Amino acid sequence: MLFVDTHILIRFHDSSDDLHSQAVSKVAQLHRNDEALVVAPQCIYELWSVLTRPRQKRGVGLTPSDANAIVQRLPQFFRLVPDPAGLFTEWLRLVNLHGVSGKESHDARLVAFMNLSAIDKVVTFNGSDFARYGTISVIDPGDASLPQ
Repeated sequence: MLFVDTHILIRFHDSSDDLHSQAVSKVAQLHRNDEALVVAPQCIYELWSVLTRPRQKRGVGLTPSDANAIVQRLPQFFRLVPDPAGLFTEWLRLVNLHGVSGKESHDARLVAFMNLSAIDKVVTFNGSDFARYGTISVIDPGDASLPQ
């Protein structure tokens, strides 16, 4: 199983984004390789926020109805896994262990989700967000050294 970060979901659905084609190509490649692509509920919340935020505020500018249509199609490409029991406790352990503060605490919650779901690989354009945890391998769609 591979965890799919919110940034991949956003670029996968925003054809005007410079990284759209890389996100689509990587998801297609992983599907061809029969990889299970997992997303957490948190990623759906974050995706909704960006999809419905105005473009001038670094969003996509969609209506809630359009965002809903995208969310309803997600299971065609990704497997939504519910938050596991103990998520808060694992998140709290990680933020204290790694001295996490500010918006980076959102990423710590994703790592807690991954730890409890026995997922150690993330597909993301933001590998540095996961580097401090040491247990997560990053698959960056833009990394030409990765096998196609």
